Amino acid sequence: MRSKFLEQCYNALRLQMHAIPATMSAVSGEEGEALRHRRLIVFTGCGDSLAVAEFGARMLLQEGLNAIALSPPELLRVPIDGQCVVIGVTASGRSLSTLAAIEYAAECGATTIALTDNKEGRIVDRVEVVWLTRSGVESYNIIPTAPTTAAMAYLLAVVSKMSEERYQADVHVLSKNMSRVFEWAEREGRKISELITTNQTVYLISEGPHYVAAQLGMMKICESSMTLGVSVLREEFQHYGSLPTRAGDAAILITDSPPAKHDLRFLEILERILELRSYLLCLPDELEIRSPFAQVIPNVIALQTAVHNALTRTFPDKEWFRLPHAKAFEIY
Repeated sequence: MRSKFLEQCYNALRLQMHAIPATMSAVSGEEGEALRHRRLIVFTGCGDSLAVAEFGARMLLQEGLNAIALSPPELLRVPIDGQCVVIGVTASGRSLSTLAAIEYAAECGATTIALTDNKEGRIVDRVEVVWLTRSGVESYNIIPTAPTTAAMAYLLAVVSKMSEERYQADVHVLSKNMSRVFEWAEREGRKISELITTNQTVYLISEGPHYVAAQLGMMKICESSMTLGVSVLREEFQHYGSLPTRAGDAAILITDSPPAKHDLRFLEILERILELRSYLLCLPDELEIRSPFAQVIPNVIALQTAVHNALTRTFPDKEWFRLPHAKAFEIY
């Protein structure tokens, strides 16, 4: 039986079936006009929001726009001017470092945009443009799930309006068939949850757009306080001679769908030579989500569900979100 806290977290997970379609339908197509013909587009955010920022920057780069993702303190070191756009990603709209970065960008003359889920958040009054997601959550003091994927869905919809041929079919699937997608993610999450155990490190290995899923999965594992999650680029994992993997640790390889032969070979090495409990996470063909960026969203939901299942199994009476760092550093 779940604690009240875990029940709130699960309800936020299920909201994604409605939050993602509702959020994508809120994108008008005018959003992309603010991004064209700019010297630089900078996404910034903290925690989950920094991973969302990375997702947005990677998509715009694919469209030929000069976009990067930086943490707020890194942004303060970059020369910003009136030819730049700075997009602050913060679900609750209260991250102090993101607010500081937005204020810096405004002082430099850049166009400022907030990608947020909270229409009453502090960032709303400090930007020129607000991109509002529709997660439907009632509290931001739980393990973040729906606001994170809603933000990625918003960005996917923005870029789909700029390049309809590339993403239009995937946006349609995520808009019309999210219940089916969520059911797949729940099934997948239950299987992956068996790899998440106390005192065994979980390595989330990927590259390209799916590295965002690896980062978000790592954050969810660490937030759960059960064990250590480590996100690592696939090529870097191969070259880490000193990476302290132990027999019995877990590895989740996240790939494009369908997986290639070299993906299966990589998985075989993880299992047979490194003796890791391993899992290949990729979408089945029948979901008909083709672009890697769109595939990231269901994969993230599967990882969110996996951590929730493992947490419910291990600490069913958990009644708190891991806050020591947030309180110690006064991030809000």
